[in-house]
Amino acid sequence: MKGYAVLDPFLIVGDKIKADRLSKTVVSWLFVRCSWLSRMTTNDADNIVLMPNPQQWRDYLVKVAVSTGLEAPRAE
Repeated sequence: MKGYAVLDPFLIVGDKIKADRLSKTVVSWLFVRCSWLSRMTTNDADNIVLMPNPQQWRDYLVKVAVSTGLEAPRAE
């Protein structure tokens, strides 16, 4: 099993994380944790859930922050 079933702790307690990024990460995790944990506990052979790596968690939580209005979309 590769990846993290729940949020990688380093995303919250990283040595150089900024306060605004920390709060957005925590709030984004709180938005999705119930549905994510529900999905993890109902995992079966027909519905295998792949575990995200730290970068995938980071990208996902940024998307949650943007979709909930916590963060402005990035200009590309």
